[in-house]
Amino acid sequence: QRELLNAYDELLDQFMPPGILLDERREVIQMFGGAGRFLQLRDGRLSTGLLDLVDDDLKLALTGALQRVVKAKAPVTFERVRVDTDAGPHHVKLQVLPVGKRAAEERFLVTFQELDQIP
Repeated sequence: QRELLNAYDELLDQFMPPGILLDERREVIQMFGGAGRFLQLRDGRLSTGLLDLVDDDLKLALTGALQRVVKAKAPVTFERVRVDTDAGPHHVKLQVLPVGKRAAEERFLVTFQELDQIP
């Protein structure tokens, strides 16, 4: 069982775009493909809530995308969102997809596709 989970994790890191799986409370369940570079840890009490872990530009886009996904039950894409990382500011294509069929098990997948670095 453990070896199978390790194989799944390795495949996800290798073939998934940078992404974050969220639960119904918008808390991080798992990250893939180096998505941690889009998060920012702050001093104080640690939160697993995604909106507490991102910069203001990304927080605004994610808040809107998550609200639209919940309402429409369909993927939402923002073509050009500014994000700040340790490597500097970038533009990314941000996509939020609903995952799961039952409301009690509602999940969301947030994916990032890097577009360009901002000078």
